[in-house]
Amino acid sequence: MKKVDDGAVILSTKSTKNLLECTKISIAGDIVWKANVNVPNLNGYNFNKLVVIEGNDFLFVVNQLSKESLISKISKSNGDIVYENQSFKTETKSETNHWLASNDEIKLVKTSGGTLIQQQFNSESTSEIGNLPSIYSEDHYQVNFTKNNAAYASSYTLERNHGEMHIYLSKYDAELDSTIENTQDLTLDHTSYTYNSSYDKRVFGVKQDETGFYFMGKLDIQFKKDYPTVKNGDNFIGFWVAKFNYDLQLEYFIEMPFQYFQGIVPADVIKKPAVIDFKEDYNTGLLININELKGVIYGSKYIVYLDSLGIYRYAIGGHDDYNFMEYDNLGLRNAGRKLRIRMMNDDWAAYATNPILYLGHRKNDYSKALEESISLANSSKATNQNKAYNYLFFDDQIMYLEYLSKKKGTLNIFK
Repeated sequence: MKKVDDGAVILSTKSTKNLLECTKISIAGDIVWKANVNVPNLNGYNFNKLVVIEGNDFLFVVNQLSKESLISKISKSNGDIVYENQSFKTETKSETNHWLASNDEIKLVKTSGGTLIQQQFNSESTSEIGNLPSIYSEDHYQVNFTKNNAAYASSYTLERNHGEMHIYLSKYDAELDSTIENTQDLTLDHTSYTYNSSYDKRVFGVKQDETGFYFMGKLDIQFKKDYPTVKNGDNFIGFWVAKFNYDLQLEYFIEMPFQYFQGIVPADVIKKPAVIDFKEDYNTGLLININELKGVIYGSKYIVYLDSLGIYRYAIGGHDDYNFMEYDNLGLRNAGRKLRIRMMNDDWAAYATNPILYLGHRKNDYSKALEESISLANSSKATNQNKAYNYLFFDDQIMYLEYLSKKKGTLNIFK
């Protein structure tokens, strides 16, 4: 389900093989139009990688395959299909392709060496839209995300002991054909930046949200001299967060060793590979979900809460148990088990007004949508939960879609 300027678009599969149904829903919950698009190779994995890009008058449904993307163009007003399954070669060094809709055509945005480029649809030609200053690493130069016809990119360099990071940021506006840039130095006081894992040498992930975007990574003990180029094991002793607004200005930067949590994390270190997710809550605080990996399923889980200023407020968890924040928009985290409650999209802006998710059910602490989710999760911890949920938030109401295991869904509107 994708929020658009005057409602939402729901993508669903039908009994007919490789048929994708696109349904436009008004803010009131009424069906505006339906369109059927034939999408080759529409298995579960590829379905979860579908992307909807919104232009001024058209929607673009992108089926992202390994070496190409298949694009369908649909009128926002009446659902007429302009074209479907047009091939676009999309071999890039990033895991995810990034798209812009400008002048009602779709463009691919990517980095090549130290250059930010855009590629027009149905054309192999590219144009330069940005250049990385030479002091920053070309190997780390990448597009992080796109939003409102703008592409956000970054690179960084680290001091030899990984105690300080120098970050370069850029924002390219496709409508204005203009770029703004910023640089930021992030210095740790007590620890060193470490790699994501023994095989993944990235030092942070980037995620956008309602009020800005976040860089987050893991921490190691403080090194006085050179940090090792190869990580031995997956241990980490905490995490760090840097929040930027959409004008590329730093709002806060925190260094968070696990010892702050007063014994919640055993020995103040996590020794297993771990995935970290983070989302803003209704008060623009940050819910951080740390999940230890144990084979194809999760082990212990921790939830940490920072307020809107980045100040640490709560840490809970440490149990090998399921929780409603355990989700993955690519479906990979459900490997080895059936579906439990999953949040199928990334629009979490109003899920919670209180981060304490395990300390009892107090009605006034939660939004209506979150209250419903927690109630379902608590009633089904011992059994498989074949339901998944989407929430979209508008100024005065919530659109909530519940998927059932029998391939049916119920759309609810909360005001």
